[in-house]
Amino acid sequence: MSSRSIWSVFIVNAVITLALFMGINTAHGESKTPVKYLDNGYLTPESVEALRKEQYLIKAVTAYELAIPIVGVERWHQGF
Repeated sequence: MSSRSIWSVFIVNAVITLALFMGINTAHGESKTPVKYLDNGYLTPESVEALRKEQYLIKAVTAYELAIPIVGVERWHQGF
């Protein structure tokens, strides 16, 4: 196995692990994260953390979806 294919497998495994660790949300469309504001108009620390986790999940799922074709082509070049 070449170092390139090992690297591809490592990236995909890391993305899947991150997505599973963050919890996969199957909801589409609007965010289900409750957003609360302080009296001065800023977000509460809890809202900021919840939105940050949701953004990390979106990034992880997007990276996974983009990695699927890369790994598929690599596997195709190796032969099934």
